Amino acid sequence: MDTEHTDNNTRNRVLVLFWTFFKISALTVGGGFAMIPIIEEEFVRRKKWITAEDIADVIAIVQSVPGVIAANAAVFIGYRMAGFVGALAGVIGVVTPAFVVIVTVAACMTQWGGHPWLDHAFIGVRSGVCALIALSVYSMGKKIIKGRFEWGLVVSAFVSLVLFRVNPVWVIAAAALLGLAGCWWGIRVCCGSATEEGEEK
Repeated sequence: MDTEHTDNNTRNRVLVLFWTFFKISALTVGGGFAMIPIIEEEFVRRKKWITAEDIADVIAIVQSVPGVIAANAAVFIGYRMAGFVGALAGVIGVVTPAFVVIVTVAACMTQWGGHPWLDHAFIGVRSGVCALIALSVYSMGKKIIKGRFEWGLVVSAFVSLVLFRVNPVWVIAAAALLGLAGCWWGIRVCCGSATEEGEEK
């Protein structure tokens, strides 16, 4: 009975993963970062399957590996929720609407490309996508940037990317190494303080 109940729960969770990512992909224009606020709303606030901190980790990980951000996020979250089948359900859900829409839009662009009404429609869509990306940056910033060290990394990464055009891969790798170094230094400082207190006693 327990095994049957577990199988039913897993099956239900897989179906929910597919349908949720299908809806997110179908209703979000821009993909990638534009999807992050909606993914957070669905999985953190509504379903409470993962935490807000998990979302920040998901974004960091999917940005650090090759592939499409939305598909990577679907695989990562799906695998955490229901294993390999959950990852497969998530990525199929997120890819299917995009495939159908892109084929449809390509056909329409071939026939009506260059029309003023179409150009103005895409201007509006791009503006909305900018707002969603800005919301993602704001939400992530509140969770991640909590001290001078984090602010230093953010500013350094921004300057490297914008002014010096450094490859994002090297920026991410350097940030990871600096994060590890900061953690190691913090541990050393804590251990040193504890040792000094012990000697004083």
